[in-house]
Amino acid sequence: MDTENTSESLLSRRRFLQLTGGMVAAAGGLAGPATALARPTAAAASTAALGAQLRDLLGTPTHLIAKGPGNFHTEGHFPISGADASGRQMAGGFTLGSQHVAAWTNGKLNFQNKYYDNDSGNPQKEIYAAKQAGLDGATLFTNSNLFGFGSCPPIMKDYGMFGLDAGGGTGPIPGPFEGLPFCYGTREPFPVGQMDGMVMTVQRLHKGVKRFVFVNADVAPNYNAAVETYFRAMCKRLNIEFVQWILAPLGMTDYSATVEQVKGLNPDVTVWTTFGTDTAYQARAAVQQGLKSINLGIDFTAASCAAAGSAFKGWYQGLAYPDNNNPPNQWAKLIHDSWVSGPGKSASNGLVPGNYVYNYYQAAFVYAFLMDTVIGMGADIHKGESYIAAMNAMNSFPHPYSPPSPGLKAGTLVINKTTHSPDKISMICFQPLGTGNPLDIKIVSNFNMLGADLVLK
Repeated sequence: MDTENTSESLLSRRRFLQLTGGMVAAAGGLAGPATALARPTAAAASTAALGAQLRDLLGTPTHLIAKGPGNFHTEGHFPISGADASGRQMAGGFTLGSQHVAAWTNGKLNFQNKYYDNDSGNPQKEIYAAKQAGLDGATLFTNSNLFGFGSCPPIMKDYGMFGLDAGGGTGPIPGPFEGLPFCYGTREPFPVGQMDGMVMTVQRLHKGVKRFVFVNADVAPNYNAAVETYFRAMCKRLNIEFVQWILAPLGMTDYSATVEQVKGLNPDVTVWTTFGTDTAYQARAAVQQGLKSINLGIDFTAASCAAAGSAFKGWYQGLAYPDNNNPPNQWAKLIHDSWVSGPGKSASNGLVPGNYVYNYYQAAFVYAFLMDTVIGMGADIHKGESYIAAMNAMNSFPHPYSPPSPGLKAGTLVINKTTHSPDKISMICFQPLGTGNPLDIKIVSNFNMLGADLVLK
């Protein structure tokens, strides 16, 4: 199969650099193994004590401890180069997770990870990474950028590689990446997974809101159509008026024309399904032009927060996102403390663990839980099909995101066996305080997919 042409047909490459991590400048080349990045360390406790703590939190991987393979090779691709360098948090999170997996299994599973820099969504480098991983005989291939914007799944299928995408997930549901063989998303389906809970939160806090305008990043026709289809159905479910669908260009710093169009529609609420610093510049234009609507955003990074500054004040942001001020459960606190005492010491890797650190850390454990199941089934851990069978046998995993509960050991992630995307993952809606610091937020609600289990703070 011609993977380049398949990629082009699935999703436009035009300036759509990184769906969930912000607009990142293309630079650099292919990265070597993870040794090129800061190596996390478990400084807070000995490996034995760490392993015991993890087994208390997550249970004991009986089959891995009895028959684990020892060293196990994995490969993956991340947007390591670029202004945001979000790939460093992705790779750093997966590396930290791999180290904790080794402790959890008493050294019976040691992921040996090789990471490639995909140049912030460069399809040629994503194709190269996937093909090289296949030639290297990798069974587990970790993805970002919606599986290389569709470049990687055909190659993964050809080589029988099983892979998770914890950065972009499977994208809008329904959408072009739903249910692809060997490919599973372990974050909420961006950019629609968080929206029901966010809209329901705003409905409860602002009685009588009715008129909703939707501003979507103009990515590609099939992606745009999938997002619009979801939102039209959501409006019917939640009894709100779908006023208009607006497509905003990517990578601009002047969004005055977009905001003027929104302003002319006089919405009660404007939903911005844009990402990275685009949303920040849209927020700044909204302030400058006096847009009076309630604003909802769905992508919040350190870079976008800094670019928006005070303009994000009063906005509602929502996604599966860590509360680093008050980790919501014991596993999240362990991850936070391990990061800030290890790779968080390096400013280039991010002093505070963002959602990509937690997401990819957890992905390492999803692989490990699946491998434990594969061994228990008597199947071959070196075949991607074995992990599909394991996912069909057990699709619920511990997760560091949960409603706040100091006594809770961990939250829960449930993967849909058909869509390959989460049915259950804890999310939050919060308001930035407008300082430009991503830690300065006020959480206003917790919820799950389709707004289930919504609780106002």
